[in-house]
Amino acid sequence: MAPSAYHGRKKFCSKKCLYDRTKIKMTCEWCGNPFSVGPSKSKMARFCSLDCSRKVIPAQRLKTINSRYSKEEQREWAKAGGKALAENGAPWNKGKTKDTDERIAIQARGLIGHKPNPGSGRGKGGWRDDIQMYVRSTWEADVARIFNLLGIQFEYEPRVFEFRSPSGDVFDTFRPDFFLPRFNLWVEISSWLSPSKKLRLSLLSQQYPDINFFHVTVDVYSGLRTLFKDKIAQWEGKGRGVGNCQSLLALVA
Repeated sequence: MAPSAYHGRKKFCSKKCLYDRTKIKMTCEWCGNPFSVGPSKSKMARFCSLDCSRKVIPAQRLKTINSRYSKEEQREWAKAGGKALAENGAPWNKGKTKDTDERIAIQARGLIGHKPNPGSGRGKGGWRDDIQMYVRSTWEADVARIFNLLGIQFEYEPRVFEFRSPSGDVFDTFRPDFFLPRFNLWVEISSWLSPSKKLRLSLLSQQYPDINFFHVTVDVYSGLRTLFKDKIAQWEGKGRGVGNCQSLLALVA
């Protein structure tokens, strides 16, 4: 039963005072102002407001940047990219990629070769010892293992495709996951298509009609899992049902 003024009539003047009796006083790590939270949030609470957390947390991203970058470069990156919101109210990195923005490129380069944190989720990217490379997901890791098992040479994210407006300006980019030189085939792996990904795939076929491209969907990946899971000891990902991967295997036969 929720507390009420009746329960503490002789001790508290209102429900607010009745609730506040269990709150824990803390000090904001950014501004130093005192604030109060309930016992269940006391171990996680660090800031008195969202604005204070936005000023501190982005700066901590410096820890993900490789140590080969100087302190000056790291400070410049934090100064440029540490702001949570731009002047127009949109996220500073909206519509930008590591190919169009140096701040994101520095962060991406710093992640290459780093092993994932202990207990990281299955879908998290990280270094895989068995294939000796960094990938962005368990699906990418499994497909790379299949290529190795079949003796298919591949390159990981070797090229960026630029999409241009009628005026010639680059307004977006797309970097497929794998390129198979022997088959001149580009492979993209994704479990679902967001509106932006659908647009990029459509633009790819329109502006680069001569390239060979294959999209590994849930159905294709599930088919690969059915065929190769028992043959690859380090298999990670999960599929849905039996699936059908014959369309991909026919291209790399």
